[in-house]
Formats: sequence, structure tokens, C-alpha cells
Amino acid sequence: MITLSKRERLYLSKKLPILFLVLPLLPCILITISSCTTKNNDYRIFYDGNSVIVKNNKGSISFPIVGEVNVEGSNSVGELMPGSLLTMVANDEDKDQEVLFVHSLEDSTLRISTTTVYKRDCVIEYDGIIGKCEGDIGFIRDENVFVCGNPVLVGYTDKTKESFAICPEYGSLTPFYSKLEERLYKTKTIKAGDTLSTTLVIFNNRERPIRLLCQPNGYCATFTIASHADIANSLVTRAILWGTSDTTSVDYGKKGMLSNGIIGTMSVFAKHTEQYRAAEALEVPFFKNVVDKAFSQGMEICPHTISWMPDNRAEFEKYLPLLDENYHCRNWIDHYLRTDNISSGLHSAGWDAESSYYVMDLLQTYGYQYCWSYIDTPTENEEPDDQLWSGHYMFPRHLVYQNEHLSFPDGTMMYQYKNAWEQLNKAIAKREYILFHKIVKREYNPIQLMGNVIDNCGVWTDHSYLSSDWYKLYEQDNKKLEYRILPKLEAFFEYLKEKKADGQVWNPTMSEFCDHMVNLENIGIHRLSRGKYQIVNNGNQPVNCSFFYKGNGLVTLNGKPMQSKQVKNGMVCWGNIEVGDNLLRIK
Repeated sequence: MITLSKRERLYLSKKLPILFLVLPLLPCILITISSCTTKNNDYRIFYDGNSVIVKNNKGSISFPIVGEVNVEGSNSVGELMPGSLLTMVANDEDKDQEVLFVHSLEDSTLRISTTTVYKRDCVIEYDGIIGKCEGDIGFIRDENVFVCGNPVLVGYTDKTKESFAICPEYGSLTPFYSKLEERLYKTKTIKAGDTLSTTLVIFNNRERPIRLLCQPNGYCATFTIASHADIANSLVTRAILWGTSDTTSVDYGKKGMLSNGIIGTMSVFAKHTEQYRAAEALEVPFFKNVVDKAFSQGMEICPHTISWMPDNRAEFEKYLPLLDENYHCRNWIDHYLRTDNISSGLHSAGWDAESSYYVMDLLQTYGYQYCWSYIDTPTENEEPDDQLWSGHYMFPRHLVYQNEHLSFPDGTMMYQYKNAWEQLNKAIAKREYILFHKIVKREYNPIQLMGNVIDNCGVWTDHSYLSSDWYKLYEQDNKKLEYRILPKLEAFFEYLKEKKADGQVWNPTMSEFCDHMVNLENIGIHRLSRGKYQIVNNGNQPVNCSFFYKGNGLVTLNGKPMQSKQVKNGMVCWGNIEVGDNLLRIK
């Protein structure tokens, strides 16, 4: 269960009796002192008998009462003064839940913790506490809030900021989507004895929290591509990867994605279905030659199902060995899922062990670990430009996650990932749309978008179409029958090449990104006191971790200075987190 720090417990045990004697005698003096020592924009906690309210001069969040309430140290007007705490405890047949609100005397922080201990097996959608927002209370990631524990969601539940959740598990962020049923599975099975807990710390001082980044070795940001093969074309693919489709051109191999050292993940069809949109597959020899060369230069190759049309188990049995032999695939991207077409796609019927289309056993046999979630993170017309929504104050588990509906026969679960929906294609290609009966042209600057991701220490993993005929990444010379990479895309790849070289952009394949995110799930961060953090590695091997800190100072790990560098908004430090407990300090 949740406990206070030793210093807070000691303070309460010694001071509360005195406070309770003095409070009835000097209510006016105490209120005056409070108004003098509390800044208008400081965060404060109130209890009015019906709800617990966290507020400042900008707004408030009202949390409902859970179970029985016990208040220690509150003054006569219901405010929890420094050194006070409020505990809510609820018990039923399935679980014991405790929610704790603490106003720390030591450093004026507010702490909201929730812990749930399950007494028997059950199925949940979320567990924690959700408050109603009035106004914008002004939580800002990297500035005044810190989250530890095992949360899936701590932050605003949507962009409207009408509700704020402190939930160790939240189903809507870890869904399995069945296209066949047009249904989201949001539940999670909990075993008897499991404990879920999380803590939100709100700062009323100049302290800034650390943030665990999604990239190792001090990189500021992540960029990678997960390309879908819907309109795969060998000539266009050559142009995007090596600058031009003409292998005799002086530009061939000097321009393009791979020529600039930028890698990613490219899905392919194994079985050719010529009559549908002429998407080429591995059965087309000249297309396979292009794919083989891309693989040899670092591109991850993975299936976009087996063919353009709905697949069945027999096709998996035939083509998975070919994919394994040539490309050692461990990543899967679904294609052509329709409610009226049953297929072996993972978000159709491939996950259902009772269906003749079931294929999870085959995917486990051939070593598949990751799959596209069929759900992407929207980014267009939103701020920030990357996939780390600023209203979430935790490690972004919604980018790479598990759901029990995608379980292998041995009970382990496949990981799913989310990408940004066609952001690269939209950023490169000119767009036209009708607004008030007028054709409006809109262009994006991909270099500016990536610059924003770097400044935010964020993530851009792109759901793209390298051979797209809608948002084209290429230009065509009909006289020469030559395709060339768009100059705007070439400039972007040259920019990424520079940012990779100077240590700002990490450019993994999609599977490599997922590998690191899975390793980071073993890392727990607990704030011990101001500038002091316990970093716990619950895995069985060291993990290289990067942290962002919006400030300056000496950062040490287990008593030794960490590698660090200044970035636009603060500093990034990094090092190997050894198995077990580690101590990170900022001086």
C-alpha cells in the first residue's frame, strides 16, 4: 500500500498534536499566514466533504470520494496545509483501493497516489481515479509534474481537457481492434494478488522533473518509417531509396533514403495479385531484387499480410517460410481488412483460436514479435507535432503495448505499435482541398516538423506509403520513363543524415524501436526527494537510458557523472542502468 516518506511521517507524529491545539485558537492567524506564504499560482488541495479538489488560480480538478475518508492536518477552511494528508480507502470482494493526497512539508509538493490490490482474478478496463476539470490548471510536462509507478494513463483523458485521470490501467490506450467486428477490446485480465499503483507529484517550487526518453545513447528524438506496400512499385521504390529509378544515372545511389543512410521498415506482399492496382510482390523477380538490395543495406523487410487480397491459413503456411528464409521477419503489418471479408489478418480472424483462419501459432513458430496496431496516433493540426501528446505525463506505453487478445499459444502476447498517420507523405507532397468553394493549397515543412520533434525530445514513427500515388514522394519523367525522388524529400533525408551524425536523431527500424521500448518497460523511476531519483531495472540485463532535464546541473548515476549534453530546452543525460536499484542525482 502507499506510504509517506519517513520525514513526513516523523513530522506528522511530532507536529500534528501541537497543530490541533493551536488551530482552534488562531484560525485567523493561520489563514493570514497561508495567504502570505502561498503564491497565487501555487497548487493547493481542498476537501469539502464531497470531493477532493486540486486547484490554483487558473482552474481546478475535482476528484470523487472513494470509500472512507481520513484527514490529518487540515485547517478549518478545508485546505490541506503543508504536512497534511487525506486518505481514501475502499474495500469490496474484488479489491482493496487506497487513494492518498499529501501536501509535503519538506518541499511543498503535492502528491496524489492510487494503489489497488486485487483479491481474486477479475477483468478491468481501468482502475484509479478520474477528476473533473474546471479551467486549465496548467500542468506542463518537464516543468511541474512527475509520474512514477506503473501507469498507462496519467493526464487528461482527451484533448478537451474535461477529465484528468490517475489510472495505473486504462483500457482505451491499450486496445485490440477487431476490424471484423468493428470493435475495440479494452479489458485487461488481473490475477489475484496483483497490485497496480501510480503516483503523480505536483511541484510548488523551482524543481524540474526528469523524463525518460524513448531513445538510447543521448539521442534527442526518434525517426523511422513503417511503409505499407499497397501500391508497391519497383521503379518508384528505387527512386525513393536511391534517388532515381534509372540505375545508369549519375544520381543513382547518391540521393534517396538509403543513400543518405536513413533506414526504416518496408512491408511487402509475398504473393502477387496483378489484377489489383498492380501492386508488385516478391513473386515478381525485378521487385524482389529491389527488396533484397534494400534489405542488404539495413532496411527491415516485413509482410503486409501475404497478398493484396484476404489471406487464409494455407497461404501463411506456404509463404511464411519464404519470408523467414530471406528476411528473418519478426514484424507484421495487416492489409485489406473488411468487415465483410474474413481473413487471417491479425485484426480480422487470425487471432481467434476457434477460427479456421487462426495463425498466431504460425507467427510464434517463425519468431514474430511485433505488429501494427491498426490504430495510429493522429498528428495533423495538433501540437506538438510528434507522437508524445503533451497532456500525458508518463512513459508513452500507448506507442508499444500488449493486449491479451493477441496471445500466442504459450500465453505470451504479441506487442502492437502505433505510428503517425501518413505524416511524411503529407509533409512532402503538395495538398489541395476545397474551402468555401475555393481550391486551397497547403504545404508542410518536414524539416521544421522534425526540428519540433527534436526540440521536444519526442518520437516520429511514420505510417507511410513510399509508392503512394495520392501524396506522391516522387516525380516522373514520362519521356525517359524515369522516376526521381522529390527534391523536398531528398532535402529532408539529407537533413536527417546530418542529425544522425551529430547525435540528435536515432533512426532505428520499427522492430528496433519496439525492442528498446520493451526494454524500457523494465525501468521504474521513483522520486525520493528533490533532485534525487531511484532508477530500478527490473530486467535481467543493463539498459541504456536517456533522460531529459529542463535545467542545468551535474547529473550523477550511482555516484559517477553521467554523459550529458545541452539541448535547446535543457539537457539530455544518458548511461547504462544496471539491474536492480540505481541512484540518479541532480546537483
